Amino acid sequence: MTKKQKQVVEVTKNTPFKGIKKLWGLLKWSFVLLFVWLLYCYIILVTHPFEEDVSQADAAIVLGAALWNERPSPALKERLNHALQLYKDNKVQYIIVSGGKGHANDKLSEAEGMKNYLIEQGVNETHIVLEQHATNTYENLLFTKSIIDKLQFQSVIIVSHSYHAYRTNKMAHYLNYKQYQVSGIESQVLNKPYHYTREVLAYSKWVLNSFSLKLGIYLD
Repeated sequence: MTKKQKQVVEVTKNTPFKGIKKLWGLLKWSFVLLFVWLLYCYIILVTHPFEEDVSQADAAIVLGAALWNERPSPALKERLNHALQLYKDNKVQYIIVSGGKGHANDKLSEAEGMKNYLIEQGVNETHIVLEQHATNTYENLLFTKSIIDKLQFQSVIIVSHSYHAYRTNKMAHYLNYKQYQVSGIESQVLNKPYHYTREVLAYSKWVLNSFSLKLGIYLD
């Protein structure tokens, strides 16, 4: 190889395209790892359901969801009806309803809407406890934990949908709930593929938050 040919080869080696190739390789493997992680999360959520059948406890916690015209949405009614059945079966004495206002101009908090519904179904008003500041699942459990401690409840059943149960369980454990059960119900009104897919992203965000919270940072 002549001196000139060697110089051409040297220039080629140092071309910007080499850096671009490395960057593309890094991006490609990042996408592969992200896909594997999301698939892993989806499998966990689908294959780790929480049973609806639970033992007796002091109270049931109903995690809030949307109100439609100040009334519980069909999905929220499913959660409330499950808690109502636990109450009627004497598995719980109290029902804690957790959820703030979805929008600042809403007339009722989710908790108030849930309380009204439960009273209509025959629950004694004195057996309903409100937490009406939470705007997400972590806050539902964080703020409700303070109520549980104040009322000295020893055991609770956390009521939600099955797609939501795994993350709920992880959060309750993180917040040091002592004696608790998660009762995940199967929905008859929700689009399951959509909500499981959405939950994969929500669970991934929680995994990040479980680390960032140790630094005093919450990724809203």
